[in-house]
Amino acid sequence: MDLSRTIMAKSDQLNADDLVGGPITITVQEIKAVEGDQQQPIAILYGDQDGKVYKPCKSMRRVLVAVWGTDGKAFIGRRLTLYRDPSVMWGGVAVGGLRISHMSNLDTAMTMVISASKTKKKPIKILPLPDEQPQNLNEIAESVGQDAINGYLLSIEWIKTGETHAALAQDKIKTVLDNEGAFLAAINKHKTGE
Repeated sequence: MDLSRTIMAKSDQLNADDLVGGPITITVQEIKAVEGDQQQPIAILYGDQDGKVYKPCKSMRRVLVAVWGTDGKAFIGRRLTLYRDPSVMWGGVAVGGLRISHMSNLDTAMTMVISASKTKKKPIKILPLPDEQPQNLNEIAESVGQDAINGYLLSIEWIKTGETHAALAQDKIKTVLDNEGAFLAAINKHKTGE
């Protein structure tokens, strides 16, 4: 039983305490202005089951702009990983805060200096977030293609029926190796997003 949902704060926004159980990766669905809130003037909607939004602090808004630019509409569909940083200060006390560790649409790691307090700054490293991988066999099958899958499965069937590589006819050996290579190449091509 996953207890992480049982410790979430009763709030309309994601809080650092919500991530005590570990980081989360969200997909930006929409960005809205929060009228009258100078501390957190934007809300990032990400499809949380409880309707919570992510309201980035000024330092994290600077990270978002540095990596993705100033056009909030361009953020839609992009992903980022949030984690709880227990060293974030509020009123002179380390209360913890939300930080970004990974972002999609980033080619290489990026280090920025952000405010740790009114008088101190510290570096933060943002890592590239790889493309999402298919979550089930249907998505993989759709991406790889039926011909590659059928050929590979035929090769496996020959081996399962007792025909070892040594016993297979030369044409079957070549077919097995070609099908296996095509299948693995298709999988790798899917992983790299080509």
